[in-house]
Amino acid sequence: MLLAAGAGTRFRAAGGGQKQLADWQGRPLVEAAVRVLAAAPLDDRVVVLGAEADAVEAAVDLHGVRAVRNPRFEDGLATSLRAGLAALDGCDGAVILLGDGPSIAPEAVARVADALRAGATYARAVYPDERYAHPVGLARPAWERVPETGEGGGRALGTPDVEVDCSDLPAPGDVDTPDAIG
Repeated sequence: MLLAAGAGTRFRAAGGGQKQLADWQGRPLVEAAVRVLAAAPLDDRVVVLGAEADAVEAAVDLHGVRAVRNPRFEDGLATSLRAGLAALDGCDGAVILLGDGPSIAPEAVARVADALRAGATYARAVYPDERYAHPVGLARPAWERVPETGEGGGRALGTPDVEVDCSDLPAPGDVDTPDAIG
């Protein structure tokens, strides 16, 4: 699941416009993570949209990833996470990526998915010098503990039971301002 519903207020405030549609290597920023999700070894794939969802859907090649809309995106990341989880009916777990992490490695997604398949309830990728890292994996029993609102998302669940070593991979990045686009 890819979370890309936010309004990108810091990005906009710095003069960057609609963050999901910012130019990243000739394509919209969010499309970098969509491509990784589309190729991931997962049973179902959704991208959660909210702010300017129509414009994002019109401009971004979703590569077969199913779009889900979160009308409550202004109530925080947790509402987008819940909207995405609700759309994954029949899945035993979810691997979560962020739309503003354009350098995410497909191998990181596969490793976190493997951790869930091996029995992890809450797993996250760990990179050198990264405090909170993505992707994050949540087994279905953890879904009910996701907050109803707010920016906490998976962090609100506490410490993961499995930290997935991704130290040999590039960190996914975090584009919060236009100057973060290299």
